[in-house]
Amino acid sequence: HGGIDFDLKADTEIRVVADGKIEEKQYVEGEGYNLIIVHDQYGLATGYTPIKDPQLEKGGQVKKDQVLGKVGTDLKGTPFLHFEVNAFRQGGRVCPYNYFNADAKAAFDQMFSQSNYPEKSSEPNICNCELVPVAGR
Repeated sequence: HGGIDFDLKADTEIRVVADGKIEEKQYVEGEGYNLIIVHDQYGLATGYTPIKDPQLEKGGQVKKDQVLGKVGTDLKGTPFLHFEVNAFRQGGRVCPYNYFNADAKAAFDQMFSQSNYPEKSSEPNICNCELVPVAGR
């Protein structure tokens, strides 16, 4: 699966995790846009999908916390955000959890422990996470 799917409210704003450049902006019929942002300073790329009403264009520069757009939906109309991290200098996709700060890890672990979803993989480069409920939903 290669990432984490967050169960979010429709139209939640999605923000960039770090400064970078939009490498890819691709429309997927019935879902929204896939965005890939390269963060050269970290040797990483982050992927976000589906994004509704993207605010930025391919090739554009982005700043940390800048709004990318809003949460899109899957083909069934369920709002969610798929987030992934590619450590291209180290060989490929890694679990985004590995890049969360301590507060984000604690919040994620608390949400995850209260859900009925599969356990996180113990493998550092694999993420078996699926939908993760977000507080307030």
